[in-house]
Amino acid sequence: MTSPDQPTRRPVLAYGATPGRLGILSRAIETADQAELLALDLDLRSSWAIPRVSALTQASQERSIRLRSVWLPGDISGLVSERRQQSLDALLVAAKERFGLRALVVPRHQGQGDRGAAIHKLARGIASSKSGSQIRLVIGLQASDFRHDRWHLDQLAGIRRMAEEWDLDLALDLTGNVSLAWEAEAAILRVFPRLTLVRLGQWRREDGTLVPNLTGQIAGRTISMLVDQGYSGVVSLVADRRSSGAALLHEKQDVLQRFVRDSPGVSPKVDAPISDFTRHDR
Repeated sequence: MTSPDQPTRRPVLAYGATPGRLGILSRAIETADQAELLALDLDLRSSWAIPRVSALTQASQERSIRLRSVWLPGDISGLVSERRQQSLDALLVAAKERFGLRALVVPRHQGQGDRGAAIHKLARGIASSKSGSQIRLVIGLQASDFRHDRWHLDQLAGIRRMAEEWDLDLALDLTGNVSLAWEAEAAILRVFPRLTLVRLGQWRREDGTLVPNLTGQIAGRTISMLVDQGYSGVVSLVADRRSSGAALLHEKQDVLQRFVRDSPGVSPKVDAPISDFTRHDR
């Protein structure tokens, strides 16, 4: 039981949103609204176009949705790359100053040449700016990128030590093709206490039944270890593009019940006011 003089350890629940290839966010915002999740964890790693600031402005005004974190691409290249780079810069500046941005997730491996370096330079510049919310730089770890032969545990421990040396945080993406050999419990222990963001793949259908794959098992084991470790970062719920907010509602309830049942006195934050997204409370 948490004592009166100790801060309550509780996670923030967010919607893991991916915009359409042309940067359209309307479907993602609608899904987040249906699931009653006000925090967005925005993944731009595979988006060709950058979402418009106006879309977030409207979502913020109409639904109080805030942009909690952004996963940055390795680089921006190809057609109109300079314009797209400028759009990304404008989005991140607005997110920091107006939409409560708290974390920028940079790729573990820098992209090619000057364009890859530009992404990291942009992230450092946004984070160091004095205006708006305070931002942490986070190294993104995609579980499916690691070999699942126990060597990945040594890799994770090494990355955590590097993050500690450079005062960086870690984000763990458990979506995609992740096998049970990932050893979820051991992996979580290797990256604590630097872990501040976890993305979980969809494990419930819209009718509440379990999806018949390994995603649910990995999600369940991961959540159990997060509860055991008193995790107070962000849990990002990622849904299939064809799913509505109904599946997310079931998953949200799963997470809430686990934290409440297994951690007496803990009340996970789902719909936090804007002050919770802008204050710096590491």
